[in-house]
Amino acid sequence: MYDLDHPVIETQFLIASNEISRISTIVKDRVFMRKTGVIFYGPARLGKSQCCKALKGYLMATFPKLYVNSVTVINREGLNCSNIIRQLADIENCPIKSRETRLSIFKKLTDRIVLRVRENDCNQYVCLIDEFQRLRSADLYQLADLYNSLDNVGIKMTVVSFAMPEVIQLRDDLFASEQRQIIARFMSEFIVFKGCSSIDDLTIILKGYDSIAEYPPGSRITFTQAFAPIAFSSGFRLEKYAKPIWLALTGCAIGSYRNNLPMEHVLFSIKYILMWCSSHDRDGLVLTDTQIMAGVESSSLQDFCTYSGKSKVA
Repeated sequence: MYDLDHPVIETQFLIASNEISRISTIVKDRVFMRKTGVIFYGPARLGKSQCCKALKGYLMATFPKLYVNSVTVINREGLNCSNIIRQLADIENCPIKSRETRLSIFKKLTDRIVLRVRENDCNQYVCLIDEFQRLRSADLYQLADLYNSLDNVGIKMTVVSFAMPEVIQLRDDLFASEQRQIIARFMSEFIVFKGCSSIDDLTIILKGYDSIAEYPPGSRITFTQAFAPIAFSSGFRLEKYAKPIWLALTGCAIGSYRNNLPMEHVLFSIKYILMWCSSHDRDGLVLTDTQIMAGVESSSLQDFCTYSGKSKVA
């Protein structure tokens, strides 16, 4: 029987994929080149938020002296902007009074970031922003002010963002209102974020379950092995079923999710399959097309695509 706290059950884990590797390489280059801003965009549930979270650790490991923080933009009801500076100040644990002015908060945030950068003995700050499309022009001007303030003391600010396709409209609106300096600063480079887009992508993901991801950490017990130890010992591997799983998944995908599978539903399908394997663990275990399709159907992929996959990424 599987552990109810296993990461597969909670889907609280990151499986290395082609897309995460691609994004990591691009971001590494942009940070190294000290580019101002890049935005990765795509429809819901492709794995953008998980990638954003993973990038923080990746950048800190790749550039040990770099100062990195991350924020998920929150729209507060009744406000016409998210007040991104306040959100960043909260993340930095700046002491803020209830009626403190935005200028005072801005100064505290700037001072805190300068301190963190100096502590790291570097001169670069990277801000990872998820749900960038929720920002409004007032928020973007706050970010521009932060960029300028840091630049005045010799600190380069790089913004790496993840967004829904609505960010295209945000850029167009800014362009139409001649706020092009904001576009140049934070929206000069748009890169499409992809989900699981090929059988090769899926094979790498399944191989991660079979031979890379482990739980508990350091146990060398892979995800597949944990759910079907008897079958695993006799050669059962999810990777061998990449083609039928891919066909089952793509058969349910439409619109912007055709050959661009949402990672959340891919992982849920694999979870169901592994749970079935746990209940039928034995030597010579074989996954049938029926069981694979049951796993895909359990993820509600087809319903999700029907209502969310009609519009294509620009």
